[in-house]
Amino acid sequence: MQNETVFIKWMNALPNKHFLPIDTTIHGSEITVPDGRTVVHLHGGLSNPWK
Repeated sequence: MQNETVFIKWMNALPNKHFLPIDTTIHGSEITVPDGRTVVHLHGGLSNPWK
């Protein structure tokens, strides 16, 4: 199908505490958010970013 609007609900079921140590000197690794977090991204899709 083409030209169809799709809505996706991303769910993160990772634990709050990561099993590996986190390098807190890296930007974005603040201690105010859980260790178990993700970055949503797509591979191979021909999609335009939202404007």
